[in-house]
Amino acid sequence: MIAIIILACLVFLFCIYELAKDDFVLLRKKISPEQIFNTLLIALPVSIFFARVIYAALQMPRLFLRPLAFFAIPYVPGLSLGGGIAGVLLFFCFVATRKKLPVERILDIITPAFFTSWAVYTFFLLLFYAVLHNPLGIAAGSAFLLTVIGAIAFFMLFSKGKWIDGTISYIGLMYFAVITLLVYLVNSLVFDKFTFQWEAIIASAVGFVGLILSGKKLLRRKLFTKKTL
Repeated sequence: MIAIIILACLVFLFCIYELAKDDFVLLRKKISPEQIFNTLLIALPVSIFFARVIYAALQMPRLFLRPLAFFAIPYVPGLSLGGGIAGVLLFFCFVATRKKLPVERILDIITPAFFTSWAVYTFFLLLFYAVLHNPLGIAAGSAFLLTVIGAIAFFMLFSKGKWIDGTISYIGLMYFAVITLLVYLVNSLVFDKFTFQWEAIIASAVGFVGLILSGKKLLRRKLFTKKTL
């Protein structure tokens, strides 16, 4: 599982490099992909920490009483995807603002890269569950299909270049919430049992934030402004 996560991270960084190296906004501001990588590398451990804290707080509070188990993620697995995304976004925005980087533009670059890496992760997860004949493979297959659709759609939106900075990432937050909630629904139908899950609540909150932020763009009527140099 660790190898799959590492592979997904490498795909994520590769996609960011490909999108950032020729981006006119970053070139105009003389921002290199290396600067984005450095900021993300700083944010990555923060993201993992946030994901672990949220998971422990909502699913396994006793981990706070066992520091060694809390940090031994390979031996005591458990991370909150929603918590990790929230943590990396908050920290990245803070650091990028301090460095005077175009935060919304970079988030638009990160969005298709994130869904591509998530598709890679869910693909191998699907294979893993299929080999074990685990019913969770149905949910993994659903997530894989939705993340592939998201990756293609966001790459196409970014390549159009007609969206004002930030719009793609805000739509991405909403789509992340949709995927998480649909996967939760599929899992519940497969096991014929609807249970309360904090991850679904976190996803709903993330989607609501994306809805509010994208709504502000719509109200300002700037969604389809032309790309200017």
